[in-house]
Amino acid sequence: MKSNATPGAGVTVVRGAVFSCPVCGAEISVVRTGGGTMSPRCCNTQMVLIKRVNPIYVCPTCGSEIMLVRGNKERLEPVCCNRPMKMPVAGSL
Repeated sequence: MKSNATPGAGVTVVRGAVFSCPVCGAEISVVRTGGGTMSPRCCNTQMVLIKRVNPIYVCPTCGSEIMLVRGNKERLEPVCCNRPMKMPVAGSL
């Protein structure tokens, strides 16, 4: 298990939050949040909330969203509808 991880039992999460399975290493990322708490399970074990948050980009024209799962966000320049996609300001969604 990763040292920067915390138990994921019944936690309120933000968009882009990442959970990891301590058994097989599978990872999931939150795409849309609701009013509840998450307690994901994999391999019959509670998944662990990782302190990494995957960045989400939004098209200013059509509202399409993408999530960077792996790689360097400083080098990513996503374009949609012939316009640069933006990362929304925290709390604006």
